[in-house]
Amino acid sequence: MKIVFLVLGSLFLGFVIYKLSGYKFTNNSKVMLNLLVSELNGIYIKLNDSKISESEQKILNERAIEINNILEQFFGKKLIV
Repeated sequence: MKIVFLVLGSLFLGFVIYKLSGYKFTNNSKVMLNLLVSELNGIYIKLNDSKISESEQKILNERAIEINNILEQFFGKKLIV
């Protein structure tokens, strides 16, 4: 009976510690963030070009909004003002 309480207590304590600890970056998250930010920079550079069509501007704006939403979910706050 003591072992059951020990196991349940350990699981509960581990879950509490897991929830209270902050997000730890992994090697993959750094690469993904760099790719998203570099793609966003490329989109803004293309949008400043006056030679692109309205349909291409619309597609680029939609992708920029999508990337900003992903970054907002990751960081927990809105990055653009």
